[in-house]
Amino acid sequence: MPPTPATRDYLRATEATARLLRLPLHIVEVRSAEDLESAFKAVIAARPSVFVTLNDAMLFENRKRIAEFSIHNRLPAIFPEREFAEAGG
Repeated sequence: MPPTPATRDYLRATEATARLLRLPLHIVEVRSAEDLESAFKAVIAARPSVFVTLNDAMLFENRKRIAEFSIHNRLPAIFPEREFAEAGG
């Protein structure tokens, strides 16, 4: 599934903010729920200080799984919707 225009805009804004703040940004692309496990492995390998998800319907549908990943790996996370927090994130 290709990224939506809103997701592309959110990613561009995130990239611009990271550049402005001189923060490293490691992007892990996820196109389907089947990609989540390999994406989780890539996130762990990158050893980020924080984990950020974009506003995307597929990610929203998998919010509990994503929140559990963040908790299990003690990885601070920033989520675009409060429902991620309600799912445990």
